[in-house]
Amino acid sequence: MTAADRAPHRAELVRTALSGEDDVEVLTADSTAPPWAPGTFDRVLLDAPCTGLGAPAPPPEVRWRRTPDDVPPLVELQTALLDSALASVRPGGVVAYVTCSPHTAETVEVVDAAAARDDVEVLPVAPLFPEVPDMARGEYGQLWPHRHGTDAMFMALLRRTR
Repeated sequence: MTAADRAPHRAELVRTALSGEDDVEVLTADSTAPPWAPGTFDRVLLDAPCTGLGAPAPPPEVRWRRTPDDVPPLVELQTALLDSALASVRPGGVVAYVTCSPHTAETVEVVDAAAARDDVEVLPVAPLFPEVPDMARGEYGQLWPHRHGTDAMFMALLRRTR
């Protein structure tokens, strides 16, 4: 398994969390221009940086520090990271795109843009979680604090077809 984060302190947190696992490589790397070759992986989990508007856990004041101007640069980064993640999986490989934001610009719109490519297929999320009621957001998955007792997590699964 390979994990990467461009921030050294976050890469170290991942390294510490995975210290008991075998065959793990943690890199400090910018995943918009990754050090690995295209088509290297079967699966990629992209935990995209986001506004965090769906995370009610501390620090809750993040919701009050965010402005509408914060969204476009994050969407640009999320789009670049998703494009890179799709390039990083082999044909047939799957990318899970995950955020802790329910904001449509950071979730559905980013994924819909990638899904419009002719080499990407959307896989439905909700059938993979039959024990979680009301999580479908179209083909994507959305958890809500008031329904599911968790952060407002969004997830989409995209298969690279060629």
